[in-house]
Amino acid sequence: MTLRYIIAAGSLAAICSGPTFAAEPAKLRGEGSVSGTFSSPTGLAYDSGGGLYVTEWSANRVSHIDSNGVTRLVTDKVRSPSGIVVGPDETVYVASYSEGVVHRLRSDGVPEEFVSNLRTPAGLSIGRDGSLLIADRGLNQILRADASGSKQVLAQGLPTPVGVVEFADGTLVISNFAGGVVEVRADGVQRELTKRLGAPAVGIVADGSDAVLVPDYSGTSVWRITRSGGATVLIQDLQSPVAMARSKSGSELAVGNWGDGSVRRYRYGAAR
Repeated sequence: MTLRYIIAAGSLAAICSGPTFAAEPAKLRGEGSVSGTFSSPTGLAYDSGGGLYVTEWSANRVSHIDSNGVTRLVTDKVRSPSGIVVGPDETVYVASYSEGVVHRLRSDGVPEEFVSNLRTPAGLSIGRDGSLLIADRGLNQILRADASGSKQVLAQGLPTPVGVVEFADGTLVISNFAGGVVEVRADGVQRELTKRLGAPAVGIVADGSDAVLVPDYSGTSVWRITRSGGATVLIQDLQSPVAMARSKSGSELAVGNWGDGSVRRYRYGAAR
């Protein structure tokens, strides 16, 4: 299948379920792009049908691009939408950075408040138990929300967390916009994995059971960070990448660029 560049969004699925990528990161190929289409794409998320959601921070808009490239407006009623994620039951969650809430979108696109009393929620992901994880930059916390929207603090005292993934052993790996990617074990012990990125961004995704992929907003690259602290460049020649998502199959990556408004898609994994 030939991939096209499209207009759409990002986030996470069950973090530990995808395959470990075996090919050389340097051989990753871009499959197309649409420059200047989006207004500050900040969040991306694949659905189970291969469609892509995109949040546009500056336009207060969420769009969806289906697998045939057809784009539709989902909602323009979420202020400063940042992270977005599709849950196991295909429910779509969107963080409103400026309102301090996470919305759950109805099937008709109408946002309903799901988690409130946040400060500046940025990245969203789905935890190992199917719950919603929230990186709140203003609170310096990672929170878990259950099916009723009730919150639990998983980690705190972090330096501006904007993205999070959870591995099968309960370990969290967190991107901090002020610099640094950290690991927080289930027992609460924190460990810095790397400080080589200038501004680790919202779109952090898992790469197998021992690594994450993180866009660096301050630069032009997506990095692969291992849980042992290794750091290598995976994708280059981007424009202040912020958003990133991985398809449910694990074989595609989408990257949203703040600098030129493009969303780029790549094949990545054993199939390439």
